[in-house]
Amino acid sequence: MYAARLALVVLFMPCAFADDGDPRSPGKPVDRSQAEPRGTCGGGDSCCIEHGPGCSDFTCCTAVCDIDPSCCQDVWDEVCVSLAQDHCGDLCVSGICPASGDCCSNHSSPGCEEATCCGLVCGAMDSCCTAVWSLACAALAGKLCDQCDPVVKCPGDGSCCSAHPATTGCDRAACCELVCDLDIFCCRGEWDTVCANKARLNCPNVCECVLFGDFDATAAVDLLDFASFQLCFSGAGGGPLAAGCACADYDGDDDADLADFARFGP
Repeated sequence: MYAARLALVVLFMPCAFADDGDPRSPGKPVDRSQAEPRGTCGGGDSCCIEHGPGCSDFTCCTAVCDIDPSCCQDVWDEVCVSLAQDHCGDLCVSGICPASGDCCSNHSSPGCEEATCCGLVCGAMDSCCTAVWSLACAALAGKLCDQCDPVVKCPGDGSCCSAHPATTGCDRAACCELVCDLDIFCCRGEWDTVCANKARLNCPNVCECVLFGDFDATAAVDLLDFASFQLCFSGAGGGPLAAGCACADYDGDDDADLADFARFGP
């Protein structure tokens, strides 16, 4: 039935004419502005997956429904998806779906193993189906696909600067968010050595300062450390910080201000 319907669509697509009575009979070109209602276009699900009538991209939806009105009247089925792939430019590059690889984590090949999720992500970011399933693709899957566990909210448990494979995220919110933006696995899978290394590289305010405010690494915060904090104080937005001032920046926003001073001390 799929082949017969698609053949019928292709057969009549180049030469749709109308007369005053039958809008599909020979005589004159169809007035497409009156062909069928467009109330289902511009909302709902992606044009690149099967669902109810119409789809979210208005231009693509109207192009497909001009060819096959049932896509806007009945259901957006496999024929409608195929027409979208053929007539909507790069909007639907998900012909590769499903492919190998977990949708919820990054891998070096395009596409992923769950067809609907793959189509949703590639409809939003075509490089996920033309290049690699990157960290950005996995993050999109976390937002768009039901089978992906939600990303752990930062802060999590355990030190940002050392591996703790039994848990995700880490105990300093700004560093946790920064690392998970670089590698979503750190907030969805486990905080492994890769995550800890990323924290050491990108969060000097955390990993170069074992105890916040302990500038001289004596394992105690005292008046000498307070004096160092005063020398590093930049005010809000006054960064970047000078060398040796990592211990003055608790929230990781590259300045030493009153928000950091509120956390100063043991």
